[in-house]
Amino acid sequence: FLECTTRPKRTRRHRRVQREDAARNELVSRSLESAQQCLFSQDYGTAFVHYLLALNLAPALKDFANESFRFTLFKWADELDSLGRIQDLFDCYEQALELFPVDEVIVNSMGEHLFRMGFRNEAAGHFYKALKLRPDFPEAKENFYRVANWLVERWHFLMLSDHGRNHKYQLAIKKAVEGGCSSVLDIGTGTGIMCAKMAGAAEVYACELSKTMYELACEVLSANGMADKPLPNPSQTGRVIPAGATVFGDAVQSREIRRHHRLCASSVGGLDLSAVGQIYSPVRCLADTEDSTEPYTTERLSRLHGGYIQLTQPFTALDIDFNNVQVPNYRIEPSGVLDARPVWFQLHLDQVNHLSTGPQEDTCWEQAIYPIHSPFNTVKCGDEILVEVSCKDSYLRLCCTILTANPEAELCSALAGLQTNQEIPSCAFMLESSEMALLNNTVYHNSFQKAMSKLLVSLKSTRRSQQSDTELDPIYVLDVSEGFSVLSLMAAQLGFDSSEDKQISPGLVQAYSSVEKEHHQTMLRLLAKGNGDDSVLLQRPATEKLWSAIILDCIETCGLIRQKLMEKATLARCLLEDGGHIFPERIVIHGMLVESDTLLRESAVQGTELTLGFNIAPFVNQFTVCSSAGLSILTGWGGVHLY
Repeated sequence: FLECTTRPKRTRRHRRVQREDAARNELVSRSLESAQQCLFSQDYGTAFVHYLLALNLAPALKDFANESFRFTLFKWADELDSLGRIQDLFDCYEQALELFPVDEVIVNSMGEHLFRMGFRNEAAGHFYKALKLRPDFPEAKENFYRVANWLVERWHFLMLSDHGRNHKYQLAIKKAVEGGCSSVLDIGTGTGIMCAKMAGAAEVYACELSKTMYELACEVLSANGMADKPLPNPSQTGRVIPAGATVFGDAVQSREIRRHHRLCASSVGGLDLSAVGQIYSPVRCLADTEDSTEPYTTERLSRLHGGYIQLTQPFTALDIDFNNVQVPNYRIEPSGVLDARPVWFQLHLDQVNHLSTGPQEDTCWEQAIYPIHSPFNTVKCGDEILVEVSCKDSYLRLCCTILTANPEAELCSALAGLQTNQEIPSCAFMLESSEMALLNNTVYHNSFQKAMSKLLVSLKSTRRSQQSDTELDPIYVLDVSEGFSVLSLMAAQLGFDSSEDKQISPGLVQAYSSVEKEHHQTMLRLLAKGNGDDSVLLQRPATEKLWSAIILDCIETCGLIRQKLMEKATLARCLLEDGGHIFPERIVIHGMLVESDTLLRESAVQGTELTLGFNIAPFVNQFTVCSSAGLSILTGWGGVHLY
C-alpha cells in the first residue's frame, strides 16, 4: 500500500518540475529573442533588461551570450551617461558584475566610467582588478598605468628607499616592544606591522583606508610568512611612536611659489585683469576658518625651480607639547617679498632616535608650504613677523602678521592699503594652483595674442574675397580649454581692438567659452565688462552656424599632453566651417634619454636589497609608472605651433 501511494506523488512532482522547466525555457527563449529585436531597433535599455532576465534564469547560457551582453551593456551605459543618469549607469554595472564577476572587460569598462566622472581612486581599483584577472589585457594595462599613482602614491617608493628613516623607525619599534609594548597598532599599513612582528609583538593591528594598500599589505605579509590575521587588543598603557616632534618654520621669497598661489600679472595678452578682483589658490591658511581643506601644499625646497631666498633664520614654530604651545615671532633679515612660510619638523621617535625633514636633509619627505595670498607683503630688513600657530580640523595652521620696524611707514602703508582697498572689487575668486600659474604666464598669452591676431586677419581676408556685401559674417571662435581660460576673451578683444592698423573690424569676432563652473563664467563676464566688451561674448551662435576657429587646450601645465586630445581634434574638425582652423595647428613632441637617480627613486623601489630584511619591492613595484630596469629614462616635452 505504501509503495502504491508514493509512486503517483513522485510522478506528479516530476511532471510539475518538467512543466516549470518548460515554462522557464520558454521565458528564457522569448527574452533572448526580445533582446535581439531591441538591439536591432537600438533600444539598448530594454535589451539589457531582457538579457538580465534570461541569464539569471539560465546561467548556463552566459558563455554563449557574453559578447552580446557586453555590447548591450556598453551601449546602454553610454546612453545613460549622455542623459546624466549616473546612478542608473552604475546600477547596471553592478547588475552586470553579479552575473559576470570575473569579466575583465566589464570591470575595466566600469573603471573607465568612474575615471571620466572624477572617481579616480575607485577607477584605479577597477583597472587593477581587471589586470589581475587578465595580465595581458592591453586596455586595462594602459588604463592602469595612467592612474597607478592614485593607487600607490609616488612617495611610497621614496619612503621605502629611505634607509635612514626605516632603520630608525625599526630601532624605535624594537625598543618599544622589548620594553613591554606587546600589542601594536599601525595607523596606515606599512613596514611598521612587520617590524613589530619581527620584534616579538604578541598582537599587531593595522588601520588602513585604502583598499588597494590593504590588499597589497596582505600580499606582502603572505610573502614574508606573516599571513596570520592580526587582531586589535587595546591596552591601558602604551607608547606612541614617534613620541613627539619639533616643528620648524621659515619665511621665504620664491617666484615659483608665488605664481601658483596669487595673481601676479596685471594684464595678459592685452586683457586688463583688475576687473575680476582678487584671485587666489585654494591653498590658504586662516586661523578662524571653518574650512577643513588643507591649508598648505608641499614642495622640496632644495629642488624648487628658480630657488628661493630665506628672509629669516629658521625658527621653532612648535614643540609638540599640547599643554604649552608657544607663539613665536622673528625678525626679517634681508628685504624682499614674503611669498610663503615653509615648515618642516624633527621627529623624536624615542629618547635616542630622531629624524629631520629639513630642506637640507636627504630624506623622502618634502616641506610643507603655507603660501601668502595678500599682494601687500613686501618686507624690509628689521621688520618682524608675528606667527600664530594653531591646530584645527587636524591641520597645523600658521597665520602671520607683519610688524614694520618704522611706525610712520607702517601708518602710511596702512593708509595706502585702505585707499587701494576702496578701488578693489569686493568679489574674490579661487583658481586651482595650475590654473593660477597659467594665468600668470604672460609669455604664453602674449604669444597666443599674436598668433590669434594673425589667424583672424587671415579669416577676414578670406571672407572679404568670398563675400560681396560690405558687412562681413561674424568670425565665431570657440574655446574648449579645460579649467579656467581667458583665450576666448582675448580673441574677442582682438575684434574690438581699435589698433592702428585696424585690420580686424570692431565687433567682427564673436567668441564663446565652454567653461562650465559658475565662478569661472562669472570671472569671464567681469573681465569682459572691465575690458569694454558688453556684447554677447559668452553666448553660442545660432545652431546652424559652424565655428571659424576652435581653441584646444593641448598641454597641461605640468607638460603632459591632454587625454583623448586626438579624439577632441577629430570632433573639432567636424564643427569647423570651410576654411576654419583648429588652434594651435600642430604640436611637435621632442624626447631624449637622461640618467637620473632621483627620477628612478621616485618611480620604483630600486635595487635587490631587502627592505629592513623584508621582501616588499616586487609587490609595490607593480604600481611603477615607468621602466626601472636601468638608469636611462625617456623624458619628453612639446613645442606648440599656434599658427
